[in-house]
Amino acid sequence: MTKRNQKTYEYRGESFPSLMSLADKFSVNYWNLIRRIKSGWTIQQAMGDSPKPIRKAHNSLELKTSIGTFNSVRDASIATGIAEGTLASRLRKNWSPDEAIGIKRHKTRHAGNNVVCEGRVFLSVFHFADSYNKSRTRIHKRLASGWTPEEAVDIAPRPPRFRNQEGAARDHMWTDAQLTDTGAVLPKTEIGNYRLYSIREKSTGREYVGITTGDLKARLRGHWRMVKIGRKSKLYNRMRKALAQGRKKDFEIMLLRNDARDFVELQEQEINAIRERGTIEMGFNTGKGGSIGTSKQIKISQMVFPSHQAAADHFQIDSYKFSIRLNRLGWSPEEAAGLTGRGAKSREVTCLTSSPMSQI
Repeated sequence: MTKRNQKTYEYRGESFPSLMSLADKFSVNYWNLIRRIKSGWTIQQAMGDSPKPIRKAHNSLELKTSIGTFNSVRDASIATGIAEGTLASRLRKNWSPDEAIGIKRHKTRHAGNNVVCEGRVFLSVFHFADSYNKSRTRIHKRLASGWTPEEAVDIAPRPPRFRNQEGAARDHMWTDAQLTDTGAVLPKTEIGNYRLYSIREKSTGREYVGITTGDLKARLRGHWRMVKIGRKSKLYNRMRKALAQGRKKDFEIMLLRNDARDFVELQEQEINAIRERGTIEMGFNTGKGGSIGTSKQIKISQMVFPSHQAAADHFQIDSYKFSIRLNRLGWSPEEAAGLTGRGAKSREVTCLTSSPMSQI
C-alpha cells in the first residue's frame, strides 16, 4: 500500500511531520498553533518569532479618496488623525469619503423657516447662524426662547433674563412675586402649588426635605443636575455615589403636602418637617430650612443679596460660573458680577433693580 505524500513543516532548520510534533518540541499550545496556521499565519508568526498579521475587520469598507485608497475606516483614521467613530458616523450619514476625512467641506441641506435679520432673509436657522459665525444650537435655543434675530446674534442687547408676558424686565425669576413686610421678594403662585417634598433613598430610608413651587419631577432633575456639575452636599454626595453604582432609581421624590397659603407658610412647614423627621441628624438636610437655609449673604455694589444664587440670577450670570469666580479664582464680588475688572471685559451689565432679591 502506497502512503500519500505527508506534509512537513520547516522551522528553525528542522522538519516536523506534523503541527503536533512541532508544538511538543517547543512546548506551545497545539490548538492555538493549528488555529493560527488555518487563519493564514506563517510558521514564524504562529510561533511568535514574527509580528502577528494585522487583523482586517470582516466588514471593512474600502474608502476611495482624493489622497488615496484606504482598505478600511481604521486605516483612514490612522492616516488622517480623525477618530474612527467620527469617520464611521459621517459615512453612515451619507457623507462622501472626501467629506468624511475633511478634505472637502460637507454641505448641509438648509431646511426650515426663513429668518429675517437686518433686512436680510436667511433660508433657515442654520443658515442664519452660519452667516454670523454663531453656534447653531445656541441660536436655535435663543430664537425658541423668544429672542429677536438681532438679539440672538448679539447685534442688539440681550433681553432681560426674567420677563413678564409683555417681555418687560422683572427683578426675580418667578412669574409672580410676593413682597413681605421685611422687603423680601418671595415667589407667589396658586394655593396647591406650594409644595413640601421629600427625596428618599429607598434602600436606606434616609431622606431630604425641601420646598418648591414648581413640578416635582423637574425639581428632582434639578438636583441631579447639581450632582452632574459637581456640587457637594450630604444629599448630592450620596446621589453621586448611587449614580456611580448604577442606583439612580434608588432615589425618589414624593409630595408631603401642598396646603400652604403662601411661601412664608411653606417655609414654616419645611422647618417643622425637617425637625420632626430628623433629617439633619439622620437624613441629608444640612440646614434647618426656611428663608435662611444654608446660604450666605453677599454684598455687591451697595446691594445685599441673601445668597450667591440670588446675586448670580440678578446679574444674569450662570450660578456655577459665578461661584467659580468667587471661590476658586479669588475674584471680588464686583468682578464676579461683571461690574468691574476681569468680568466686565466680556460684557456690559444692566442692573434691573436696586433692592435685594430672595431666592428659593
